[in-house]
Amino acid sequence: MPRRTRDEASATRIKKTRNYRSTDAVYRKVGDFTVRIVDGHAELPAGMTSVPDEAFKGYKQKFLQGITSVTIPGSVTTIGNNAFCGCYWLKAVTIPDSVTTIGWCAFFNCTSLAAVTIPDSVTAIGACAFCDCKRLAAVTIGNSVATIDHGAFNSCCKLAAVTIPDSVTAIGISAFHHCTSLAAVTIPDSVTTIGEHAFLGCFSLAAVTIGNSVTAIGKWVFSGCGKLAAVTIGNSVTTIGYGAFYGCKKLAAAAIPYSVTTIGDRAFGGCSSLAAVTVPSTVTMHGETSFDVQYTKVVRRSKAAYRWLRLKFRVRVVGRLSLMRAASAERLYSPGGGGALAAQYHFNELADLAYGQVK
Repeated sequence: MPRRTRDEASATRIKKTRNYRSTDAVYRKVGDFTVRIVDGHAELPAGMTSVPDEAFKGYKQKFLQGITSVTIPGSVTTIGNNAFCGCYWLKAVTIPDSVTTIGWCAFFNCTSLAAVTIPDSVTAIGACAFCDCKRLAAVTIGNSVATIDHGAFNSCCKLAAVTIPDSVTAIGISAFHHCTSLAAVTIPDSVTTIGEHAFLGCFSLAAVTIGNSVTAIGKWVFSGCGKLAAVTIGNSVTTIGYGAFYGCKKLAAAAIPYSVTTIGDRAFGGCSSLAAVTVPSTVTMHGETSFDVQYTKVVRRSKAAYRWLRLKFRVRVVGRLSLMRAASAERLYSPGGGGALAAQYHFNELADLAYGQVK
């Protein structure tokens, strides 16, 4: 009887146990396939259509923690839940454009992963998919992703920049919570929902633009963003939730658009640089607790006054109106005037930033 080769012996062993380690490789049974891991590189075999749940979960399997790179074949459409969870030494992964779904906790706690490109084929990034990837510094999100689920990039401490594509409609709870290196973010007009705590504790976040489709800024969304100095709130926002900007100590100006009807308790509490803010007279606030009265003077103004102040600001700063036009505009736009601004007056958008959008 001929003697079996080492690979044949390994294959026999794999049938009995999920894992086997030889002198030159690690073998891993994944569904109906056998993956050979050599020098830390795992190349999944062609023909595999999904990476099963917990396929390479290495949290308590010490020998699997040596995986440093993974190549996923073009036949794979789904990366399952916890697929690579706890692969601490995983530095690089190639996700092909055949993949449509990345499951929850798929790369959770892959603390050495430095960069990832999510292809345009992916439509959903699962909950906590890249959570706690502490060295993840670069992320490219494909143009088909509709949902960034809760905690998807939570505690990615090295992530300095992220572009949210126009395909995204929802940012989940704590999606970018504690991304302490994130410096700026633009939320496109496609996004309608921002979950609670979405950017809480992003200490380096200095500028935020919130698109015109977002209707509510949830609880604690930007709380603790100590360097946040400028925020543009879209003109569809109706609710600014509890503690939404709490502790944003550098925030010096906040334009509250006339669409806002409710400002929650402590929404701007602890904003020690916010000396004054203009709030529509129709807004419901929680007494004096929505703003920190020891720092911030709150001025309530009607819609007519908003229009007048916005015009006045434009005339003063932009200087595009002649004195004659300014006088005419004053008659049209003084509180109680009731006229309509002539279409030919193309004013600078700085006024909208200072006094809010008016529908």
